[in-house]
Amino acid sequence: MSETIETLRKEHEQICRDLDELRGLTEGCPLESVIEDLERLIVSHVSREDVEVYGPLRKLATLSSEADAFLTKSRQDLEYVKISALIFFEKYRGKSPAMCGDFKKDLERLSGKIRARIDLENRELFPFLLNFWKTLK
Repeated sequence: MSETIETLRKEHEQICRDLDELRGLTEGCPLESVIEDLERLIVSHVSREDVEVYGPLRKLATLSSEADAFLTKSRQDLEYVKISALIFFEKYRGKSPAMCGDFKKDLERLSGKIRARIDLENRELFPFLLNFWKTLK
């Protein structure tokens, strides 16, 4: 589990760097490649979390009401962030910032949601899983 969490943390860092890169693009720069890279990374990351984090967490939830409550809270928040990201990617795929009046505002909103989610995972989810995992061994 600790290797999985380390991989996810590294992906968190890359996602934040990609968000910063998007924020730094100037007028007339194509967004397509940066958005596609970020979208691929986020989709891959969320898929990995679903299998490698939420799979075990679902099993833990059958053993503990605390794990069950944590799973419910965490999954609802993740779905909200996932949907927000997919809407953003669909809206801006293949466009340049000059064509998108709301781009910076939408990017800041999405970036805030993703960074808050990353903070939640690093601060609460990963320590909870590591601690719970130790008690099962």
